[in-house]
Amino acid sequence: MPRVGPEGSELPIETGQPGVDREALIQFLAERPDCAAAWRRLGECEFRFGHRIAGIGAFERAAVEYAQRGATLRAVDTLKRLVLVAPDHAPAYVGLGNSVVALGLDEDAQRFFERAARVYLAAGNSDRAADVLRHALDLWPESAVLSQLLAGVLASVDARIDEISGAFADSVR
Repeated sequence: MPRVGPEGSELPIETGQPGVDREALIQFLAERPDCAAAWRRLGECEFRFGHRIAGIGAFERAAVEYAQRGATLRAVDTLKRLVLVAPDHAPAYVGLGNSVVALGLDEDAQRFFERAARVYLAAGNSDRAADVLRHALDLWPESAVLSQLLAGVLASVDARIDEISGAFADSVR
């Protein structure tokens, strides 16, 4: 394992060899699973290797570790990095929304929740989109944008139910 960084630095020193760095981080995290900075760096390594799911998991773990320590700005920064490398990962936008609410940034939070809903919709997951929008509307019941988006989601779900019901009725005739 590469040596540990200078005094005050708990992370292994980067060697510039991605495979070595990744293995060193994995070993380090086996001993220190609460180290948010190591999880974030592992997320970067995983994406560098094309390991999307592992990278997402590492970034999410880093954000959780930061948030649990009260380092909300670092959690936000980590989640912003995650949406840069995985812009179709809706849970990261939900995490951003929840994190910036804690910072009192309501307009930003509403935009993150709206983005999460739109990503879920693009993936065909209208139930999750509706859940995110309901959560956001619990926080900001007066939001016309969120209300209109939820109404659109629910209307599309109703239309889909009608379509399925019609197809079923036709099939049993």
